[in-house]
Amino acid sequence: RALLMEGAERVIVIEKDRRFIPALQLIQQQALFPNSKESRLVIVNGDILEENEEELIEKYLPKEYQSEPSQCKVGVIGNLPFSVSTACLIKWVKQASKREGVFAYGRSQCVLAFQAEVADRIIAKPNSKEYGRLSVMSQ
Repeated sequence: RALLMEGAERVIVIEKDRRFIPALQLIQQQALFPNSKESRLVIVNGDILEENEEELIEKYLPKEYQSEPSQCKVGVIGNLPFSVSTACLIKWVKQASKREGVFAYGRSQCVLAFQAEVADRIIAKPNSKEYGRLSVMSQ
């Protein structure tokens, strides 16, 4: 809701838990484009690990978002559950290096919330007990 209130032209939500869909639909009904019945909020009931973000962008975002990588207007915002946070971060790091997914449209900003244990592994220093693959790939 805050993203839409701050002026985001379009927000695509990928939510796996069906229990949250009705609340998202209420927001969707309030987020219509001016003089339109089309909502600025797109709800995808799916798994972030299985969804093809690039296809969603091509389907739902204006073409100018897809054509100017130096002015990237595509971002990722997420509150990731512990069970998928490592897999999502690794997926996005790989996509960024290959300019795929959301990174096919330029330097997409990512704002991600992780549980403390995952965050500690992301920022871990060499030779610490938390240091590992996730630290190496994300730093």
